[in-house]
Amino acid sequence: MEIQNFDNKIQDSVLVTYTVDDEFGSKDTSALKTAISDTDLVYLDGGDEFVEIIKIEPLFIFEKKLRIPPSPNLPNYLAISLYPSLCLFEGTSVSVGRGTGKPFQHFGSPYFPKSDYMFVPKPTYGANLPKHINRICYGYSTEKLIDKFNKKGNLLILDWLIESYNITSDKEEFFNSFFDTLAGSSELKQQIKSGYTEKQIRESWRQDLISFKKIRSKYILYD
Repeated sequence: MEIQNFDNKIQDSVLVTYTVDDEFGSKDTSALKTAISDTDLVYLDGGDEFVEIIKIEPLFIFEKKLRIPPSPNLPNYLAISLYPSLCLFEGTSVSVGRGTGKPFQHFGSPYFPKSDYMFVPKPTYGANLPKHINRICYGYSTEKLIDKFNKKGNLLILDWLIESYNITSDKEEFFNSFFDTLAGSSELKQQIKSGYTEKQIRESWRQDLISFKKIRSKYILYD
């Protein structure tokens, strides 16, 4: 069982649990370690004795801190991992959590149906005038995003954008002029308005991707 991050590279920091025997019996102990698989061994308390790992929990998403965040609105690895999929919302009426404690880790809008999950954007460092300032935004929590994201792997997620357009009450004002700049053209916007599924949108990219890979192959120095 390899513990992998979103880039399919083995993580360098995980929470490992192992059993320790002492005069009071056996007990499970957890610690941050470098580990690759559940059959690996780790040093016991920094000594010479090895113990077998019985449980590994990835910390890449939830716990690992950035030494220097690239932006106040990208405070951790979770935000950075979700950014490519959530940044398209910057060209819509949907908030990506700027002005909250979880920027680019959840999204919502006053125009979504009321739900149990909500947040209110406020002026913060890095977001003096966040979208929908002081308004209740109903939306989706990090936990739901992670569940969907893990199933998709490294792919750009369009389902959230499509679903948001379908449930919003302000379809006429959903897209703003910045969206076409983010998407590269007006095609994606028109596809969503026309009811395309994520699969259909991806299929429309196929021929251009094939052509690009042929051009790209001439400039690859290493296999």
